[in-house]
Amino acid sequence: MSYLMKHLDNSRRIYKKAKPLLWPILAGFAFFICHPVSANASIKISPEGIQQQIIAFIETEFELDTSTEEIDIAPHKISSSLRLPKCTQPLDLVRTGKNANHYGRHTIKVSCSSPRWSFYSGATVKAYGTVITASSPIGKGEIVTKDHIKYSKVNLAKMNGNVLTEADSILGLAAKRPIRQGYMLTHNQFEAPKLIKRGDGIMIQAVSKLLTVSTPGEALTHGRLGENIRVRNLKSDREVIARVKDRDTVIVMLY
Repeated sequence: MSYLMKHLDNSRRIYKKAKPLLWPILAGFAFFICHPVSANASIKISPEGIQQQIIAFIETEFELDTSTEEIDIAPHKISSSLRLPKCTQPLDLVRTGKNANHYGRHTIKVSCSSPRWSFYSGATVKAYGTVITASSPIGKGEIVTKDHIKYSKVNLAKMNGNVLTEADSILGLAAKRPIRQGYMLTHNQFEAPKLIKRGDGIMIQAVSKLLTVSTPGEALTHGRLGENIRVRNLKSDREVIARVKDRDTVIVMLY
């Protein structure tokens, strides 16, 4: 047998043994040639990219200016295991939930129309403002002075509509209940102080169009500025209703 014939015979035997292994490889190669993979299908959209779009959406939705206002938008964490194909269309973001405020937690539905997928994420918006807080504890009935208050920067999500931003309106008022240090102050925590207390000695002024007569008296009830209280005329021992004028004086109008 010639060298050429012997070589061909060996090649046939090798091909016959390798044939079962070669066919799957050749078939896969042929499929790849006939069906090229789309570039978009192999590209995944990153969680960071979605978070940036959520931030931009919140800024537009609430017309927030993070460059001039004290606002922080923190997108919720998106798992890196969430591998979504890149959307061929702009993402559709819709705010869901019941939070109507600019601040606080917001749930966002993120959707893609092509290829079709969706999931829920969101962001937490913190907006900071300056309010009045208690710089020290304030006891029940204690009169508020400038030493009791300070200006503090707080997250607006923790505020309610009554929180004070100016101190003048409560200076000189009395605390209705004990207030802890650091608490935000509101109008409904205070009331006019009791100028006169039951048992105090006071001066009763009887006022008419022509004259004013004063006589010593005793307070029978507590009284704030402008309130009507019961008093006793110490000279006549009669009880009358009089209006509180100041800490020492009540007025009875004579018609």
